[in-house]
Amino acid sequence: MNTHIRHIAVLTILMCLFATSAHAAQMSVEPVYQEVFQGENVTVNITVYPEGSKVYGVGYTLYFNNTLLNATSQTQGPFLTQDGQSSNVWLNVIDNLNGTIEYSESRMGVDFGVTDPGVLATIAFQAIGVEGISTLNISDYNGELLYSTTGSIPTSINNGSVKINEIPKFVISGFVEYDNEDPVPDPNVTITNLNTGEVFVAETNASSNHYQVSTDFTHISSNDVLRFNATDDQGNVTVFDHMVTQDEMNACGFMQNITLYIP
Repeated sequence: MNTHIRHIAVLTILMCLFATSAHAAQMSVEPVYQEVFQGENVTVNITVYPEGSKVYGVGYTLYFNNTLLNATSQTQGPFLTQDGQSSNVWLNVIDNLNGTIEYSESRMGVDFGVTDPGVLATIAFQAIGVEGISTLNISDYNGELLYSTTGSIPTSINNGSVKINEIPKFVISGFVEYDNEDPVPDPNVTITNLNTGEVFVAETNASSNHYQVSTDFTHISSNDVLRFNATDDQGNVTVFDHMVTQDEMNACGFMQNITLYIP
């Protein structure tokens, strides 16, 4: 008899767990993880998975690190209007000073919710920090996340994060010599990126024929054509073009020796 009662109790607990799981909707930051460089833009979706619940309205606050990210826009998604019915956005506020984004939306003109998953809102950020990780944490707005026409819906939260990587340096260096192999002391070397129009002036030294240009990946890309212009104090000039390869990008630079031809 006691064994039978225990079995019934276990089955009852399991049924309650399954029932709770079936009605626990989800709200997620998607993609859950992204990596960018400083200055780049990054976009995330706030996606809702009703898991059988009938969602009539949604409200949330998203917290982010405002020293690393600057929110630029928050755009309504199709989740609550997926069946062709209308909705109203009651709140759409970006507060970069405090690192918060607030949003509230509900359906209009009907007395039933939606059950299919979808994107509630899309948020765009610009990476302003040099390096670091900003969490993107969802919290309720005024005590609720998802609600139906009868009340609040139990909701599981899946937060996200954005990692800002330091922009890799790209170094071009080499030696300048005459065609008789004599060094050219303190050469004048400029490199122009013909794809962007940017001009880089090489660092040189009066006691050496070495030159170096140090920039980063925001100024150099694979397949960019670089025009080298090297001169000495006698007016001798050498000009040539070089296309950047992916292998050179992977190596964060390359060495290019230059020859000046004496008339």
